[in-house]
Amino acid sequence: MKKFLLAALLASPVCTVYAQSSVTLYGLIDEGLTFNSNQGGHRNYTAASSVMQGSRWGVSGTEDLGGGLKAVFRLESGFDINNGTMSQGSRLFGRQAYVGLASNYGTLTMGRQYDPVVDYVQPISLVAFMGAYGGHPLDNDNLQDTYRVNNTIKYKTPTFGGASAEAMYAFSNTAGGFNQNSAWSVGAGYANGAVVLGAGVIKLDHPGVGTNGAVGGSGSGTTSDYAALANTFVAGSVQNEWIASAAGTYTVGGAMFGIVYSHVLYEMPTSNVRFDNFEFDGSYYFTPFLRLSGAYTFTRGNVDLTDQQPRWHQFNLVLDYFLSKRTDVYLMGVYQRAAGDAQTARIYPMAASSSVNQYLARVAIRHKF
Repeated sequence: MKKFLLAALLASPVCTVYAQSSVTLYGLIDEGLTFNSNQGGHRNYTAASSVMQGSRWGVSGTEDLGGGLKAVFRLESGFDINNGTMSQGSRLFGRQAYVGLASNYGTLTMGRQYDPVVDYVQPISLVAFMGAYGGHPLDNDNLQDTYRVNNTIKYKTPTFGGASAEAMYAFSNTAGGFNQNSAWSVGAGYANGAVVLGAGVIKLDHPGVGTNGAVGGSGSGTTSDYAALANTFVAGSVQNEWIASAAGTYTVGGAMFGIVYSHVLYEMPTSNVRFDNFEFDGSYYFTPFLRLSGAYTFTRGNVDLTDQQPRWHQFNLVLDYFLSKRTDVYLMGVYQRAAGDAQTARIYPMAASSSVNQYLARVAIRHKF
């Protein structure tokens, strides 16, 4: 009887699925206290989640289909630990939600995903060690993931000699308006020893238009997650937005040095608005458990209609102590100064200062599971 039961279990569909599949539950919690020197003219002390990294939980998995082909999926939800609410416009799986196929010929996925610019440039920018407070003004180049992209189909090549590439298209899902809130993007990266490089371009067509589009469209129970720095200086909807970005890092011993450049063009009914972001960053491990990281970023803009030229200077510093592979505590400081035609400082994603200066200080803990 025992032999019969064992044979029946091994032959059952359930056992077959478990033998060929894997599902992983994972997550991250980032929580701390932040001091803001000037938020609308007042000091502010806040309990803030999702700064170094966004707090999240997710499920990912693969199924071996045979012949080197696999089914892959990921469902990832962001949340605020202070009140238990969902992030990314209250979407259930606002961070990522996709399914696809992977083989020796590459990976094809569909759903709500990161664009190739974020995939290749963000990991080698100051976002990797500074998180949300390291964003360029109003996250104009989206390296802070202010928006993810809906309705996407994305292909990633295999890695050849450390190099890979991606291409993505996102549908508007609008009858009679194929390009109304659609997007496309391409990117490439290279990693070999001490050198890591990444670059990409994304073009958004009428972002934020409608409820079903590629970027920022709101739907039932959600809000738009698209913001345009251009609207600080020019009223009206963005017709097209172009973002081109490139970055590189070099590591020697315990030190890493990096540089990032991004160019953003907003095409609007009355004027084009441009922003260039320059970033110089670095980090150093004093010990395997203690890392000091810092960055200087400079953003310059130009408004064709009025010839306004806003400027922002920002300095970031963070000391990170790793208690284990999954838990660390960190101390962070950020200072921003507005110049030129920029009237106020505004460290992303905080509310604007009432003056040209703003600084933040934060102490926090991060745990991964």
